[in-house]
Amino acid sequence: MKQLLQIIALGFVFYCFSILYRNAKTIGNFSSNFEWILGNWVAPYQQSTIFEKWEKDQQSYKGKAEVYSNQTLNFAEEIEIYAEENNWYYCPNINGNKIPFRIIESTQNGFTAINLKNEFPQIISYTKNNTDSLTAFVCGFEHSVFKKQYFYYQLKKQ
Repeated sequence: MKQLLQIIALGFVFYCFSILYRNAKTIGNFSSNFEWILGNWVAPYQQSTIFEKWEKDQQSYKGKAEVYSNQTLNFAEEIEIYAEENNWYYCPNINGNKIPFRIIESTQNGFTAINLKNEFPQIISYTKNNTDSLTAFVCGFEHSVFKKQYFYYQLKKQ
């Protein structure tokens, strides 16, 4: 019974997110300043280390994420935050496969993006905590099981 209630609750959460997604405000109605993400970030994760480097381009923000274990590159992706047709997107590019997440909430120090069609995750969120740390999380359903993973980044000193 408890598991059924959890499934119903999670279904309701995703229903609410789908309403937010469909009715998300346009660019002019929330922050389009992502300067806070610029820099070189590092986060320990399980037995790996994640590096994210963010720079500002002409009209977008470009990032690169790499995951290393024992100095071996295990995973890499290019990321872009850009505006298109009055919406902002967080878009990872993994081996030439672009996966756009529509930014549905944005403040001066964070954002939440959603793509309900993605296998996992369906939600990505970043929040800058202070001048040298930020927290990111991904969540959603993977094989009918709800998962949420946190990443705690520190600004890498040059």
